[in-house]
Amino acid sequence: MSFDVIVSPYHLTTREAPALAALLLCDRVVTMLPTPVGTSAREDAEQLAAGVSRYAQLIESWRWTVELWNAGVLAGESHGTCPGECVRDVHNEIMAGLHWPALGSLLEEHRDERSFVRALAHDLLRGGPDPALTIPVAAGLDRFGARLGLPVARSHPVSLAQRHEQRMWTPLAAVALPVILEGRAERILEARDLLLDELDELRRALSGVFAHDPDIDLREAARAYRQAFDRVADELFEPDEDEIRVVLGEVSLRLVDLPADAALLSSTRAAESITRTRVARDAHAITVAGSRVMALVVRVLARRSI
Repeated sequence: MSFDVIVSPYHLTTREAPALAALLLCDRVVTMLPTPVGTSAREDAEQLAAGVSRYAQLIESWRWTVELWNAGVLAGESHGTCPGECVRDVHNEIMAGLHWPALGSLLEEHRDERSFVRALAHDLLRGGPDPALTIPVAAGLDRFGARLGLPVARSHPVSLAQRHEQRMWTPLAAVALPVILEGRAERILEARDLLLDELDELRRALSGVFAHDPDIDLREAARAYRQAFDRVADELFEPDEDEIRVVLGEVSLRLVDLPADAALLSSTRAAESITRTRVARDAHAITVAGSRVMALVVRVLARRSI
């Protein structure tokens, strides 16, 4: 059974720990491609890059991921569906004003798919955080994960909305693991090959935790992985001539589940905290398919580079 995880395009663009850890530890990473929904991703990317300078810059910033796409480690869809469809659905539902009224004023209307993608490309290059885009992206990825039963990678809570969301977590397990925090795609692929057997066991254990399998021993799988990582660390640390540096580090993984509409509810509570207004609780509705979503929360504990 494949252990696939959803990663935000924000984390992929900025090469943050949730993306780098997932690209090493998981079988496959699914992300939202910044292209119009329902069209050829390659064709639209080429057309947008030719006509919009910021979009061309975004595509250039993703160039480091090419080998990961080619190897099948990165994907823009799962089970024939794309995360972008859920993101746009969430955006449209909030704009319709039927649910989550506190969020409607934070979002912007887009005349078409290309307009939305241009705005997203601009925000991705800034690293966010424009709530007009980060809210539907986060909630849409959760919706996608809830529908397909895939965990969504998250960063350690920092923002007000994230801290509100943290209160909704149901902890399942936690473990600390060594990973590559900075390095080329080829370095990640090399590590995946060198640690193939141990990663298979670790992925099986992580899947088992989310499946509530009582026979899974996550700590033993983590111990075996750590020992194997330590054996090949010097090899992974050795940079190529054109490689600036390789950064290895330690991350904590917290496996949790939470309400499938947690991103919307936590954003609403954050907005209410800022505006000091309250929206009647019956104004909210669970608009995300499925009642719970799984999450893999990644926090950097330490890093070392050469």
